[in-house]
Amino acid sequence: MRKRSAERTEFLNDILCTFAEGGIQLIGSIVEKDFDDDALIYRKLVVEYTDDPMHHTVTIETIAKGLSLCRRGPVTYLGRSSRLRLNECYKEMDAGEIDAVDATNIVEIGLFGEVVYS
Repeated sequence: MRKRSAERTEFLNDILCTFAEGGIQLIGSIVEKDFDDDALIYRKLVVEYTDDPMHHTVTIETIAKGLSLCRRGPVTYLGRSSRLRLNECYKEMDAGEIDAVDATNIVEIGLFGEVVYS
């Protein structure tokens, strides 16, 4: 398996932080979190969506999978302009333009293969 660059790891962590600190509150809650105080990153979140009592584990792997699916082509319930903007952020490795709704969409795509709750 190819090793992930430090730049890409930071990009994915930035999106996970945006989700944890703003996105999940839009549609659910954090049930459990593993936060590294020294590195200031989330290792893992366990979330529960308002309409779904199941717990879902979210990591940077979930973020990577969601972005990968966005890059491959259209995603159900994700507008074309949003997908193109996320792909541009990925290309630049810049999460500065990714807001809480975007981060939530990326997580949902990583978990479910489509936008479900946003």
